Amino acid sequence: MDFDDLKNKAKDMISQHPDQADQGIDKAREFIDQKTGGKHSDQLQQGADKLEQSFGGNQNGDQNQGGDPNADQNGGQPNQGQ
Repeated sequence: MDFDDLKNKAKDMISQHPDQADQGIDKAREFIDQKTGGKHSDQLQQGADKLEQSFGGNQNGDQNQGGDPNADQNGGQPNQGQ
């Protein structure tokens, strides 16, 4: 079994259980964030969001949790009253 076969199997499983996939991604992000002492929280959240989107998860629009809702529109920076 090569990488493409493995990737396709993962996509099939994720498409059948998107909520569980999102939960797994979030748990992994939280675990890594805890182990790194929160030093890379923003990058981990961005990576988790992109991964969830690439597999069709996180469809309820809850990306950028707890932050400025305009942060992604400004290169990751909070909106400065524009």
